[in-house]
Amino acid sequence: MAQDEFPDPESVASRLALAQFVDRLHANLQAAPSDWENPTLEQFLEALAAYLRDVPGYLKNARSPLDPERPSWELFALVLAGARVYE
Repeated sequence: MAQDEFPDPESVASRLALAQFVDRLHANLQAAPSDWENPTLEQFLEALAAYLRDVPGYLKNARSPLDPERPSWELFALVLAGARVYE
């Protein structure tokens, strides 16, 4: 994957993989800020909190096996990715 492409949160299964995921999120933001609904830290954190509250519904609708009440590296990556575009 090119550095500016958006990473897949489902590929995150460890602490180091999450660190790489965050690096790739950062690269994506720098390369394509117009693809981000929430490109500032203030907007991103506000969206992150809202998405964390709404992620159970998303997971249910997506028929995801992830449990929103059971922390995992993949779930953490998913909410970071979701906050990028959450309105």
